[in-house]
Amino acid sequence: MPPGRPERTGRRHVGTSDEAATGTSITDPLALITKRELAHLLAVDPWTVDRWRKSDPSFPEPIWLSGSTPRWKRLDIERWLASRETGGTSPDWNRTNRNRQQRRSQAHESEADA
Repeated sequence: MPPGRPERTGRRHVGTSDEAATGTSITDPLALITKRELAHLLAVDPWTVDRWRKSDPSFPEPIWLSGSTPRWKRLDIERWLASRETGGTSPDWNRTNRNRQQRRSQAHESEADA
């Protein structure tokens, strides 16, 4: 591929901003953003947005432009994020550390028995 030319994937160019592609800025709090833009903003897969929409009653309702075209207000998403608990550690992290501690204590018991 010639230098300076963006890589093409599907209908969008990699490296172009959503603002350039849609004509709106997703940093505008009143902007209506697509599911793809929302997933990118939250650093999750678009399927995760669908899962949250269906399973989390506190997740903002989309504005339906048509039967299959949802949009979300960025301000609603920011409010939803602010209302969620933050911090803590992942359950996987706790499980991994617990397993590691159990192995260490078993190793120390084996050394003490020897």
